Amino acid sequence: NVDRVNIAVLGNKDPHVHAHVIPRRVTDDNYGVSPWESVAAHSKLPPADRTIVVELLKQGFDEVVGPGPSSHC
Repeated sequence: NVDRVNIAVLGNKDPHVHAHVIPRRVTDDNYGVSPWESVAAHSKLPPADRTIVVELLKQGFDEVVGPGPSSHC
């Protein structure tokens, strides 16, 4: 469950437009301010977790836009 969603659409530094959809919860350390303010330090995912996240993202995109070229091989 999320309490609010922040959406940022950017394109001023890269030659393409990209978007961030950021679920926010009242339990977030920086709730009530920009998602980029007072943020906890990032840490890298272990390789096994990264593989799981990438696979879940691929499945989600396949559901929305259809299978990508690599899934036809």
